[in-house]
Amino acid sequence: MSKREFLEVLRETLASELPQNVVNGHVQYYDQYISDETKKGASEAEVTGRLGDPRLIARTILETSGASGTGHQEGHGSQSSYNQTTYSQSGSESSGGGFHHVQEKMHNNPTVHLALGILIVLGVIALIISIVSALLPVVLPIVAVLILLSFLRRRM
Repeated sequence: MSKREFLEVLRETLASELPQNVVNGHVQYYDQYISDETKKGASEAEVTGRLGDPRLIARTILETSGASGTGHQEGHGSQSSYNQTTYSQSGSESSGGGFHHVQEKMHNNPTVHLALGILIVLGVIALIISIVSALLPVVLPIVAVLILLSFLRRRM
C-alpha cells in the first residue's frame, strides 16, 4: 500500500468520529513516520506493511481516545497520546498498530513503575543477604576473636 493510500484510509476512518484537528494530528504523525522510515531506505510499501491495516490503527486510536461509536468529543480524550508513540528502529512495529499503544500504556503506567521498583528493591535485598550469608562463615570467627582479644586486654 502506498503512503497516500494508507493516509487516506486512516483519515477517512478517523474523520467519522473525531474532530478534524485531532484527525490531522494523527495523519501528520503517520505521514512523518512513513517519511522518516523511507529516508532510512525502506520503501513505502514496506513501511505501511509493517504498520499494518490503517483501519485497525484508526480503531485503536478511536478506542483509546474514548470516541469509538460516540461521535465527536472535543474535550475529554479527544487528543489521544497515541500519536506521540515512539517506534523502535528494530522493526517491532510490525504487529499491526495495537502493540504500540499497549507498550506506551505500560511505559507510562505508575503501577508498572511501582511493581518494577519493588522488584528492584527485593533484588537488592536478596543480593545483600546472599553476600552476607556467604561472608558470614569467614567474618563471624574474626569478629569473635577480636571480641575475645578485647576482653582479654581489659583483664590484664
